[in-house]
Amino acid sequence: MILPASYRIMEAPKLFIAFRGDKLVINEEVKEDLTKLTNKTVVIGIVGKHGTGKSYLLSRFPGSGKGFPVFSSRREGTRGIWLWVKPHPTHPDTNLLLLDTEGLDDPKGTVRQDKQILLLTALLSSSLIYNITRCIDASDIKEINIMVQSVQEILVNESSKGSAESIKHYLPNLFCVLLRDYQSEEGETDEYLQEVLTSIGPEIKKNVEESFSSLKVYFLPTPASKDKLRCLEALEYNELDEDFQDSLTSMITSVRDLSVPKKIGDKIYCTPKDIIDLAEVYINMLNNEEIVCLREASRNMTENIFSNAALMAKKEFEKTAVLDDRPMEAEQLEDLHSSAHKEAMSVFENYTRFLLDKRATQQKLKDLEIELDEMKDKQKRTNSYKSEVTCKTEFERLARIHNLQDCEGIRAYSELQKKIRVMKEEYFSLPYLGPAKQSVFDECLRTGAYEEKAYQVVIKCLEEMYVEKRKRIEDFVQELRQIADGIDFTQKGTTIGNIAGGSAAIAGSILTIVGLALIPVTVGASGILTGIGAGIGVAGAATSVSFSAGRIIKNRQYEEELKELAENIEADMRELEKHITCVRELFLSFQDQGLPRFLADSRFGVTSALNIASLVDDIVGLGAKVLSRTVVIIGFIFAAVSLVMEMVFLVKNSKELYDGCKTEKAQKIREQANQIIEGLDEIGEFMLMIRDITASIQ
Repeated sequence: MILPASYRIMEAPKLFIAFRGDKLVINEEVKEDLTKLTNKTVVIGIVGKHGTGKSYLLSRFPGSGKGFPVFSSRREGTRGIWLWVKPHPTHPDTNLLLLDTEGLDDPKGTVRQDKQILLLTALLSSSLIYNITRCIDASDIKEINIMVQSVQEILVNESSKGSAESIKHYLPNLFCVLLRDYQSEEGETDEYLQEVLTSIGPEIKKNVEESFSSLKVYFLPTPASKDKLRCLEALEYNELDEDFQDSLTSMITSVRDLSVPKKIGDKIYCTPKDIIDLAEVYINMLNNEEIVCLREASRNMTENIFSNAALMAKKEFEKTAVLDDRPMEAEQLEDLHSSAHKEAMSVFENYTRFLLDKRATQQKLKDLEIELDEMKDKQKRTNSYKSEVTCKTEFERLARIHNLQDCEGIRAYSELQKKIRVMKEEYFSLPYLGPAKQSVFDECLRTGAYEEKAYQVVIKCLEEMYVEKRKRIEDFVQELRQIADGIDFTQKGTTIGNIAGGSAAIAGSILTIVGLALIPVTVGASGILTGIGAGIGVAGAATSVSFSAGRIIKNRQYEEELKELAENIEADMRELEKHITCVRELFLSFQDQGLPRFLADSRFGVTSALNIASLVDDIVGLGAKVLSRTVVIIGFIFAAVSLVMEMVFLVKNSKELYDGCKTEKAQKIREQANQIIEGLDEIGEFMLMIRDITASIQ
């Protein structure tokens, strides 16, 4: 609904169309004013000779009586076409647009200008009043004929395009002949109309009847007595003759009631802005001396309506969908876009509601939807960029606070995951992160290589532990085998008193084992044992054990050292077991939760997702087997140590070593040694698989 305040822009009539040289131009101020009015519009135009009261008459249509400038016949009157728009007195939500024209017989004008004034007024009006004083004369017939000829040109032009039948949709619905200062009798109007039509000739009559849907004749008596006519301009309306007032009121009411909103073709009800657009199209054709093409004018105006409707709809969208300075969440932006979209559609529908071609309107609506979607996408990209910048800044800040780079030891990866969980909870609780918060978090985590670095730390710890422990255990196994070899050198019936090179080799190997095993724990004592043991082992190959060796073997402390040997080897295996457990748990998490990005993007992952997934499964399975194997290895170690201690006790107690006994003991020691190596090899297989994956991400 148009608010009354909207009409303050047209409190008084304004010059609408003027001649500048031989060209028609539109007043830009009026153009701007009418753009603000959107309701459908009844357009009443008036033409006729100057000084015949056209302006006074038209000013009475809104009801106030004050409007268009009024001139006497002795002075220059209206020039060009003037316009005045007011709310329709009886039709809500409808504009009443009045067109006042300069006199057709103005000596300063030309026939061409008269023709253009007539044609423009006819094409822009929904009702056209031809104002005549007293009776129709030859000059009136001439002017009507000019208008009809102009219309006839349009008829011929449109007929060639197959649209002559619809020309009435473009011209005024009502054509009125108004006779001024004429005293009529009841029932005379219909008779006079036929006389008028007959007087202008059958051809013109035929063309007039073909051009206008409805024809009417009105009579207005003299407004005042002869003595008052001399000062007519100074008279108030209520000072005029009552017959004139009654006739004028009746005529105005009849014309307003019979007038319909201006429509172009059967597709468009015109708003004031549409009248401007239509006038521009017609004026452009007239200035270029072209025959007015109604279809082209209608098409151009329709396109202008659609273009303006889309423009205003997009402006409304931009006004409603204003982004915050800070990133908006996706749901917030979606709600904002939904609201703005609704407002934009409402504006478009408001500007196109008088278009009767619903198919074309729906197509333009779809086009607008596409443009609005593009505007939404642009805003989404802007919001996403803000979100990405904000999220990256916050991630880096929290990463420094939680020190994600500082994770050490075999549990570096699990420690990192704990930090990430705490940091993630804090990060996602922050406001105004926007839609990129998840993707930026994942990307920053990936590009920072925090998980990859922690993984490398874990694998490095395991690798170093494995190399260190395997070397010590292999040394231990080597000594076990030497002890077994030493036992094989002993002779049947030999006692501790006459053991030669073989028993010396046993003693030396035992001392070497004890020393090697005790190095990390008892550097001093075990180092001595290792040195003495090595010396005895060398000498024992050729000579009998010396008295000093015998003293060491018989030392009571030896039993405790041998026991400590087993405990240290067990500790090595337990520590290695702990590292393997950590790594296996790490791969179990990969198996349950999916591969981390750095593994999925690795050489294995890129080549074949099934390949690396299968490899992880193998690692998990082999890890379980290796863990159970470490327990067995520990058992083998204790069994081997027990055998060695048993041999020591045999020697200490001077028990005889029978061939069968010594062979059996040596064989058992070798078996235990082999079992320990086999267990280490299985651990090595596990390590090899770990190395394969680790190498793929380097």
